Amino acid sequence: MTKKDLTPNNNPLKQENNMKKLLIILLVLLGSVVVVVLFLYFNLNLIIEQGIKRIGPKVVKTSVGLDKAKVSLFSGQGKLLNFSVGNPAGFTSPYLFKVKNMFIKIEPMSLFKDMVIIDKIFIDSPYIVYEYRGKKSNFEVFQKNIESKTKGSHKKSKETTLKKKTQKHILIRDLIIRNAQVEVILADLGLKKQVILKEIHLKNLGGKDKSQKQIFASITKSLVSQILPTITPMVEDLKANIRQIKSKVIEELKQGLKDLKKGVVDKNKVNTKVNNLRQGLNNLIHDK
Repeated sequence: MTKKDLTPNNNPLKQENNMKKLLIILLVLLGSVVVVVLFLYFNLNLIIEQGIKRIGPKVVKTSVGLDKAKVSLFSGQGKLLNFSVGNPAGFTSPYLFKVKNMFIKIEPMSLFKDMVIIDKIFIDSPYIVYEYRGKKSNFEVFQKNIESKTKGSHKKSKETTLKKKTQKHILIRDLIIRNAQVEVILADLGLKKQVILKEIHLKNLGGKDKSQKQIFASITKSLVSQILPTITPMVEDLKANIRQIKSKVIEELKQGLKDLKKGVVDKNKVNTKVNNLRQGLNNLIHDK
């Protein structure tokens, strides 16, 4: 055996030790991957559920409900069951938005990164309430609540800076809302009407430069832009009907004054006319 063969690089014992170290490192890495996969497999849906329930109310300042998440670890596809967003305080309906099944496709590993990537959200036949009370609607209050959280205080502290650094960002590549059933309520007038919205298709919501609040704001604006045109015909119909009743009331009053002057007023006849007018107004207000 030559001296060259006994150098450290060619020492069989040294090579064996290096191989053992490499094998141990590989086994540790493999074990770590298995642990992560198992953790995700058994906890992925719980992570999604708790994330929505914990973060949602902080963003929108109202209740956010979810019965269950059923998302596959391997495909990233699944459903959110009975997802809902509560109405802001001061409005009659308990919900602003609710849907039985919401299809979702995510990149599971992104849940552990700074950017959570949602490839697709498909919402079919959600129930939406647009309620107008006083001089504002529930969507306007909802929007202001989101914006008020976004603006916040201008004073920066170590704590707020740390929160910004650790806050997760969300990217929604595709959002489709189809066959949305909207109940439009003009609360002060007692009017209700149901309308079906056209398909809403939004792309690339969020990202590193956008907050979760801004995502909600974009969705809200898209919904309102389709809902508002349905309210105008309701109000115009109401005005037209009120004008008709107003003209009838004036005619009846004029006729009553004439009869009064002639001394031929029939009390029962007057009561019948008053009741008919009252019933007409009642039917108009309640859209019967």
